[in-house]
Amino acid sequence: MVGAGAVLAAGSTSACLPLDGADQERSGAADPDRRRVEAMAAQIEELQALLAATALAHPPLGTRLAALRECHTAHHRVLVGDATPTPSSTPSTVPNDPSSADPATVPASARAAMTRVRTTEEAHVSALAAAAAMSQSGALARLFAVLAAGVEQHLAVLTGTGES
Repeated sequence: MVGAGAVLAAGSTSACLPLDGADQERSGAADPDRRRVEAMAAQIEELQALLAATALAHPPLGTRLAALRECHTAHHRVLVGDATPTPSSTPSTVPNDPSSADPATVPASARAAMTRVRTTEEAHVSALAAAAAMSQSGALARLFAVLAAGVEQHLAVLTGTGES
């Protein structure tokens, strides 16, 4: 899968031509898309903290949430590469870092905790869909749509409905 950085480097599809670095500087075409990538990466980091906290507060849920955590790790890697988030640009949480998880913020019942996970993940799917719709780059729009579909599939498995 092509990373978001490569998609952004390819330029805007609004003119259907790739932009070189100088054109991007003059037009600012990549800036809104770059902000969308950064926002989605930050949101994934927050989701990872929630999932880690939920797994710590309810260890039996940890196994059920493992595939979703791996999904988010892969999505984060696609968006920002292997770079570790910097404190100045993103929240203090790092994907899959249980030390950033606070189990005290998780509902006491496992059922309520899973409801919170599902609600938060559904909001993430909506945010990815909105980012896809607003992206200037067609390739980035497709990437966001694929990420949304991936999370949606994990939600379907978590709820056991076959659809979400």
